[in-house]
Amino acid sequence: MRKGIDPLEVQEAEETATKARHVTFKELAATYIADHRPGWRNAKHAQQWENTLTQYAFPKIGSKAPEQITTEDVLGILKPIWTTKAETASRVRNRIELVIDSARAQGLSTALNPAAWRGHLDKLLSKRSKVSKEHHAAMEYRDPPAFFKTGRGTHPSRARP
Repeated sequence: MRKGIDPLEVQEAEETATKARHVTFKELAATYIADHRPGWRNAKHAQQWENTLTQYAFPKIGSKAPEQITTEDVLGILKPIWTTKAETASRVRNRIELVIDSARAQGLSTALNPAAWRGHLDKLLSKRSKVSKEHHAAMEYRDPPAFFKTGRGTHPSRARP
């Protein structure tokens, strides 16, 4: 131990850095999904994670190490769908953020999370509520009684058999 440096700490830091360069976002995402799957309510949730990351994130950042992923990479994924598929874009952003946060928690990344919303992407993208155009057509003023009579207009827990 010279100059107050512990050689074991240096060796551990080098090993972590080497591992971080070799682990990809896609591998981290697979591990994250596998680790969290038991806590999710159903298999559909895990499938949605896999599908959205496969369709939107993996083509652009799947082969990159978490340290290599930039804000520009994340914006490249989100901008094409931010105004047209606002809910999907928001979920993809959150999923990328969680996977990168898990890499940080494992010591595989020390960089700021480029998918973080608060204090970062919220300065670069419009609020989802401002771009979402998911509206339903208005019902004719005469239609509500028939709609509620069929039971489709009630909450499932209050629906009559």
